[in-house]
Amino acid sequence: MILQLRAEVAGLRAENAALKDEIRRLKGLPPRPTLKPSGMEQSSKRSSPAATGPKRRGSSRA
Repeated sequence: MILQLRAEVAGLRAENAALKDEIRRLKGLPPRPTLKPSGMEQSSKRSSPAATGPKRRGSSRA
């Protein structure tokens, strides 16, 4: 039952997006921009600055 409802919701979302695009076209507005990933996923995969070692400002200590 849950899978059936999820499929129905996905279909309704697609239909809603198509209707919004149609409204924009009829009003003479520009089409919706395509959204790209923000890049936040990539930053979580990088190693943390603490793993590379501490960075100090100023002169090095002898």
